[in-house]
Amino acid sequence: MTAFLDDCRFTLELLNRWNGPWPELVDALRSGPPVLLVAEGSSRLMPGGFAQVLARRLGMHGRLAACGGREAQRLDLSQVRVLLASNSGRSREPMAAGAKLKPLALVGVAGGPMTALGGPTRVLLPRPEVAIAATASVYAQVLTVAEAVCVASGASVPLDRLRRGAAAALVPVTQSTAKRLFWCGGEDGLADELALKTAETTGLPGFTCPGTMALHGVEELWMEGDLVIDLGLGAEDAADLARRAAATPAKVQRIAALAEDDWAPLDRLCGGWMLLAALASVVGRDPAVPLRARKVGNPA
Repeated sequence: MTAFLDDCRFTLELLNRWNGPWPELVDALRSGPPVLLVAEGSSRLMPGGFAQVLARRLGMHGRLAACGGREAQRLDLSQVRVLLASNSGRSREPMAAGAKLKPLALVGVAGGPMTALGGPTRVLLPRPEVAIAATASVYAQVLTVAEAVCVASGASVPLDRLRRGAAAALVPVTQSTAKRLFWCGGEDGLADELALKTAETTGLPGFTCPGTMALHGVEELWMEGDLVIDLGLGAEDAADLARRAAATPAKVQRIAALAEDDWAPLDRLCGGWMLLAALASVVGRDPAVPLRARKVGNPA
C-alpha cells in the first residue's frame, strides 16, 4: 500500500518542479501537419482524451488526434507529426509504428529505445515509479500534452491551481466494499483510465461510461455491490444518474474537485487513485502489486 500511495504523492513533487511547456510539441501543434499521439493504455487514454477535449474548447480543431500503435501501423503517417508516448520508453506497439520517423517521444524514464529514435524527447520522471500501476507518470503525460495545447493556442496552465487541487485530492480516504465499479465521466479519457486502473489495483471489474453513456440503459446491469462513480457530471446529468441509481441496489459516489473548471479531471484522477487504494485495502490487496499483471517497464 505504501508504495502505491508514495507513487501517487510523487505527483506533487513533479508539479513543484515542473519544467514548463515542451517547446517542440508546442511548435508542432502550432503549425505543420496535425499531431498524432501514438501510445498504449494509460499513455494514450487520458493524455490523448483530455488534450483533445481541451483543444476543441480552445478552437484548435483537427490539430491533435490519438490512436494505439496497432492502428497507427495501418495508417499513412507521412501526413502527420507523430508523438510517441510510453512511461517505460519501451512499448513495442508505438515503437513499431513510429521508429523510422524520428518522432517526438514523451517518456517517463530515460534509457529506453524510444529516447534514441532521433527526434525531440522529453523525459518526465527523475526516478521510476515503484508500483506496477502507473500514477504520477500518467498525470505528467496528461499535463505535458495539455500544456502544449494551451500554449499553442495562446492560453496558459494554472499550475498553482493544479498543485492545490492535487494536494487536496491526494489524501487517504475510507471506503466500504464494492464488487464492481462504474466510472461515469466526460469524453476526456478519465473514466477509461480509472476503469483500467481498477483491475490492476483492486482485482475488481471496472467499467467506463464516458459522456452520457451512464444514462443510456446501463442501470439495467446495476446490482447489490455496484459502485457508480460520478466523475464530475453536470448538474442535469448527475441528477438523472442519481434517479436511475435510486431504482437499483447500486450506490452513487461523486469524486470532488477543487473547482468545476476545465482542469477538474486532473483533480479527479488523483481522487480516483485514493478511492482505488481504499478499496484495495478493503479487499485485502496491495494496489502496487497485481497478482498477474505486468508492464514493460516493470518486468519483475
